Amino acid sequence: YLKQRQGDQRDFLMQTLLAIPALSQRLKHAEMVGNLHATGNYTYACTQMSGPRWVMAGDSYAFVDPIFSSGVYLAMHGAEVAAGVVDSTLRNPSQERTLQRGYEREVARGLKTLSWFIYRFTTPAMRKLFAAPRNDLQLEQAMISMLAGDVFRDNGVHWRLRVFKLIYFVTTLGSLKEQALDYLWRRRQTRAVFTGGTTGQDSA
Repeated sequence: YLKQRQGDQRDFLMQTLLAIPALSQRLKHAEMVGNLHATGNYTYACTQMSGPRWVMAGDSYAFVDPIFSSGVYLAMHGAEVAAGVVDSTLRNPSQERTLQRGYEREVARGLKTLSWFIYRFTTPAMRKLFAAPRNDLQLEQAMISMLAGDVFRDNGVHWRLRVFKLIYFVTTLGSLKEQALDYLWRRRQTRAVFTGGTTGQDSA
């Protein structure tokens, strides 16, 4: 929808608000203050997480688009583990790289688990599964734990998430045409140009 914008950002926002009568009514006396900016996907990842005498923690290394609101937990958990790496390295400098590798594996595993679901969150198969939830094998609890960012402990979540992935793929096979059309739509969207700008230094 945002990529369809034509013209000024302010006009686009106002047209969008006017298209929603209840919202437009509530905002009719509101006044816009400050600068108006538009932005897209915040997701990013650095190419290196640690090195001699340094380590990246939390959002400094990577940020996953906040669909699931789990980013704060990921950042805090990463910072906690990184603090342990620093403390242990100060006590035993010769183990620095080994400790860093363990930290990198743990953080990367958590990000990979969340990213898999985020990338597929709006697919037809995922919508079908979320519209008709079942709690076989306590998959619902596993999904809730994952959505909360609980992807690091070995507490029975991981194997249940693998089962959910299998169910997802089976559901996908049952609606290949719908999935293919969705995939083609996504591919077209990646080529669409959006010039909304992200900061005051960007062009409108």
